[in-house]
Amino acid sequence: RTGNNRTLANYLADKIEADIEEIIPVRKFKTWGFLIDIIKKSKPKISPIVKNPEDYDHVLFLAPLYDMGIAHPMKSALVKLKHLLGPYSFVTFCGYHRDEQSEHIHEELLKLTGREPAFIQELHVGDLVPEEKRANVMVVSRYVVKEEELDAFSDSISNILGQFGGEPTKL
Repeated sequence: RTGNNRTLANYLADKIEADIEEIIPVRKFKTWGFLIDIIKKSKPKISPIVKNPEDYDHVLFLAPLYDMGIAHPMKSALVKLKHLLGPYSFVTFCGYHRDEQSEHIHEELLKLTGREPAFIQELHVGDLVPEEKRANVMVVSRYVVKEEELDAFSDSISNILGQFGGEPTKL
């Protein structure tokens, strides 16, 4: 939708010289279908995944959250790949920090993969929105993060890069 996680994935991949594979749903989400998938907690069919996780020392997954839950296409990918996964981590560019959100993500990852993630990192888009507009969910959920705005998350991004041997640097 906004491409915020794609922006972050491209940025991180460039810094640590990593490959990227986009998880693509077979059918395009329409507004009502998207909402129905959230309500039904369905896992949509996704296009074939080309890269084999067994070829990597560590896999970093990035995906948005839908109401504190991992985006449904990513859930499908995690279930499909769980038997091939070694060490992995999860990063999300989500709207807000919510009580128990981190624990919910952790539990969901355990349920989907059957193993502990090495780390989980949340970056909150709401932190970029002017304070007087942060309570408006529509403003936050539609906010498109530009690469130059990633500076606001330099501590979190340095933490992510540090996990992969990348230099924790000032952005």
